[in-house]
Amino acid sequence: EDLSFCAVPAVPESWSIPAIVKQLNSFAGQLYIRTYEEYESLCGFLGLCSQPPDDHMEVVYDGFITLSNRFRSGVIMALICPFMISLVAFLRTFMALRRKGQSFTASHFGRILNGELVSREHFQGELLLSRPVLIRQYEFR
Repeated sequence: EDLSFCAVPAVPESWSIPAIVKQLNSFAGQLYIRTYEEYESLCGFLGLCSQPPDDHMEVVYDGFITLSNRFRSGVIMALICPFMISLVAFLRTFMALRRKGQSFTASHFGRILNGELVSREHFQGELLLSRPVLIRQYEFR
């Protein structure tokens, strides 16, 4: 995704994908997110709750945090979220059109758009599944 494997000269270890690329991936139809930190960043950009809210925070049914409550959820969200209203309905329709009717509810982005919280374990489990699996070959006689 970051194309670091084809960069000449080599990309420094400290380099990370710019935020605009992550945002473009979301609007391009990317369904899965690589890390929990990227999930938190995406939720912050969209103004969505990424953790269970406390008793003093007002969260809309789709996970959108109202403008008056953004500083309670973190200064970062208050600074990076440009939206005054929730984009969830728009994004759900946009993704449904983009996917041509194929379900995406089990993906990270589908869960986000359904108002579900994605836990850190969702990403750890997928890392284990994405590793190459060696299958023992049997000789049949």
